[in-house]
Amino acid sequence: MIELTSDALSYAQEHGAEYVEVRGETTEFLDVVVEDRGVVSSIGGLYNGIGIRAFYGSGRGYSATSFITKTSIERAVEEAVRMAKASNFGPKRAKPVEGRVENIKAPMKQDARELETDEKIKEVLALARSASKALGADYVKVHYLERFEDRTVATNYGLRLREIRPSIWIGLKAHGSAGWELDYEDGLVGGWETMKTIKKNFEEFSAELNFQKTDQEADELVLSPRASAQLFMDLILPPFLFPSEVIPETPPSGIRVEDDPGDTASYGFMPFDDEGVKGVQKPLIQSGKVISQLSTRSTDEEGGRARAEDFVHEPGPANTFTKLTADQKTTLPKDYYYVPYLEFLGKREPSDLIVAFSPLTVVYKGGTPIGFKKLVFKLYLKDLEVAGVEGSFASFGCLRELGGGRIPVAYGSETLLLRGASLDRRSAGISRRNGRIRCREAGSAGGRGVCLIHQEPQG
Repeated sequence: MIELTSDALSYAQEHGAEYVEVRGETTEFLDVVVEDRGVVSSIGGLYNGIGIRAFYGSGRGYSATSFITKTSIERAVEEAVRMAKASNFGPKRAKPVEGRVENIKAPMKQDARELETDEKIKEVLALARSASKALGADYVKVHYLERFEDRTVATNYGLRLREIRPSIWIGLKAHGSAGWELDYEDGLVGGWETMKTIKKNFEEFSAELNFQKTDQEADELVLSPRASAQLFMDLILPPFLFPSEVIPETPPSGIRVEDDPGDTASYGFMPFDDEGVKGVQKPLIQSGKVISQLSTRSTDEEGGRARAEDFVHEPGPANTFTKLTADQKTTLPKDYYYVPYLEFLGKREPSDLIVAFSPLTVVYKGGTPIGFKKLVFKLYLKDLEVAGVEGSFASFGCLRELGGGRIPVAYGSETLLLRGASLDRRSAGISRRNGRIRCREAGSAGGRGVCLIHQEPQG
């Protein structure tokens, strides 16, 4: 692939491009879906391609091809250079990145590709069956996906970067006769030995849950690392993390967000981004104040934090390696609701109101789990107080999206205690139908209405 990227660079320069980035990618994958009763599907394969980004003055163009031939690569280069020249309307130029780094490899003791597919399926089936037993579930489905990515970034300023990264992702869905449903996701960088870590994470996750319904109540609201990531990183904080002309409000006080691609165990491990910028720790939000934002070299002279989903897409801001923590730490209260994950987040209407639904909230009394219930709660951001919980909590289930994109892997995020949330303790009807959502007003102790969430049934 390095030879192909070099050829593409030379050809782009011949056509007059002032600055060129070429990204080559080869990916091998295995995608397996099993139920606790047997295998549903198994697909494996390999795909590769090259993406070219050309700059001319202030203009830029992007093109890609999945046909690794001289003719198709040259055609893609020509398209990118023509677009760059056509969009040049000013003197501003791309900032070059200089240096040379090669063969950055993620840690891997055992290459998953060396194992036979039937061996892997046996392990995934065993996970599904152990999950069914541990949860007392009526139905369990496990989605296993392994990827081996070999990416090369090259520029005409002499930069040559190559990243070799294996990764494994597990998605688990389960439901029981008591009416509960569970969605669990986990992913790690590394070889086949990461399966052991994922299994351990799930064992810790299932140990936190008690699936007996209860009418007991609590006062405090504690969010797991995954639920914290879903609430803040998916819904509240993106406007502050990505460059925008107007930031509508300030982040909740006490929140810290750090961009850290250097954790080799996290799914977001990225020693350099798709623009060739070295990945280093970068504070984004400190004590509720925006310090920096995720950007690209096109929008920020410091550059960095650009990742594309694959070679077909142009690199853009991504935070697949963001950690969410809190300024202050506190001990767990004796009586509290523990939210392992959030199935749905309501719209922010008015802008400072968020309504969330937790289908499997564990009720703790005297520090002991006594049962679960469905819980709707509303958060007025201006009244919200956030504190980190002391102690060590697993980061299970923090994978929000496979690969790049704008949804974070919140690996390393903390368990958070929320104060100031209004709890609606009545049962919430959850069903699905064509993806539509109905809301109705309901009273609360604070005198404000809360929008109960109803997703209507399929068919």
